[in-house]
Amino acid sequence: MPRAKQDQFLDRFTGRAGDYDRYRPNYPIGIITYLQGKIRFGRDWVVADIGSGTGILSELLLKNGNKVFCVEPNKDMRKVAEKNLAKYGPLFVSVDGRAEATTLEPDSVDLIVAGQALHWFDLRGARSEFRRILRKNGRVAIIYNHRKKGGRLEMAYDGLVERHRRSRPPTPDANDAYVSRFLGVRRHDKIVLPNFQILDLDGILGRLASASYMPGRGTKRWSTVEKDARKLVERYGRNGVVKLRYDTTVYLGRIARS
Repeated sequence: MPRAKQDQFLDRFTGRAGDYDRYRPNYPIGIITYLQGKIRFGRDWVVADIGSGTGILSELLLKNGNKVFCVEPNKDMRKVAEKNLAKYGPLFVSVDGRAEATTLEPDSVDLIVAGQALHWFDLRGARSEFRRILRKNGRVAIIYNHRKKGGRLEMAYDGLVERHRRSRPPTPDANDAYVSRFLGVRRHDKIVLPNFQILDLDGILGRLASASYMPGRGTKRWSTVEKDARKLVERYGRNGVVKLRYDTTVYLGRIARS
């Protein structure tokens, strides 16, 4: 994605950091277990979380004892992460940077992770930057929470989003083909882990408000979103809560060196 378009979309998350932090799904601990078994991932590995947002994925790695450079261009998101993750002391390093220009030193990290932010990256620019900051034999892990397909609740939630979403930027799907293109190699490893959120009405509304393409809280269109969200919880909930299911997919590989 060209720099001008990236800058245009950067502010779409401004004002949404609180909802993003509180209502986006966490990442399962099984990710750490998988990395440990697959690449002998240890606490001595230095990690860069690119497009780290409010630090949801970063915290999983910080809890493991890793030093994590949290690279995030959106000021609101970065401020929330700095507040939440300061307790990890020098293990947590907040960086005002982007995937194509992290400001990190060459050959400085062992593992790069990217969560839901991958589809905002400029493919060529980010790949070149990843190659620059990774140490020899360094790895890249792309980690995505995709809503489960086929469930009645998930289908209803997707329908609600489609009815109310505003202009959605033309971003690529994070799938095997795109990850291969991004890494510049044909093969990578993959694992899919189960994940879920238990959400009441406030939680569903917060999850919706965290998306860059949804109407903002307090807008005229938001009142209609609230009505439809209430109907969703009433129809699919039990004791006022619903279980929104995800597939957490980890794509793991090396990046092409040229």
